[in-house]
Amino acid sequence: MGVESDFVKVWACVVPSGMDAPSYVSTTSTSLLVKWPEVRNVGGCPITGYSVYRDDGTSGSATIEVDAAKKTIPTLRSLAVPLSSSDSGKKFTFNLRVYNREGFTQSVDVTYLFATIPSKPSSAPTVTSYSSAHVQVSYLNPTANTGGSTILSLHLQYMRAYSGHWFDAVGLTPPSSLASQYYFNSSKIAKGIRYSFRYRVYNAIGWSDFSETSSVIASDVPSKPPAPTMATATSAAIKINL
Repeated sequence: MGVESDFVKVWACVVPSGMDAPSYVSTTSTSLLVKWPEVRNVGGCPITGYSVYRDDGTSGSATIEVDAAKKTIPTLRSLAVPLSSSDSGKKFTFNLRVYNREGFTQSVDVTYLFATIPSKPSSAPTVTSYSSAHVQVSYLNPTANTGGSTILSLHLQYMRAYSGHWFDAVGLTPPSSLASQYYFNSSKIAKGIRYSFRYRVYNAIGWSDFSETSSVIASDVPSKPPAPTMATATSAAIKINL
């Protein structure tokens, strides 16, 4: 009987399959974060790594590898894609490759807008008119920085003095509102009460912080007083009645 040879370990496998496209997580002014789940079918041998590819924001062809040094990390599940502030407002195409010893499989392409939430509105709402039965406010200059995405809605809130609770006036829920002024009538305003107002803006990424507040007391200008009347007069003084 002959001598047995040493064992050789052989992987019977194929390339992975069932790879989901990277999903959007968040953005900063210089990066876009994507993530993905573990591949559904490893192909019969261990996963050796993942890599994310993107386009240039115009071509739609995702051929630029992002951070190639991380391709050999089999536990990688997210990646921050470096971008430039000059790319703000562009739509980038991404795909994901997953590797084992036999090669790789590629996900379908997905496209995400590179933008951030808008900046805080630069000014508080302006009270343009008021009385004991109404208050009208305007908010004509929403933000100096839209975040690279079109402003889709303006959300106005108001608060009654000392209540500690902000109420929604317009813009929070569909249909979105791009109105730049709002009229509060007597159903929302009570005579002699101070009201505060603030607003924020929304783009495809999310809501900005709220603006500073403005306030006013729902009141009327005093009515014209009657003319004074003469009470008494002497050589040294005149007394009048108001």
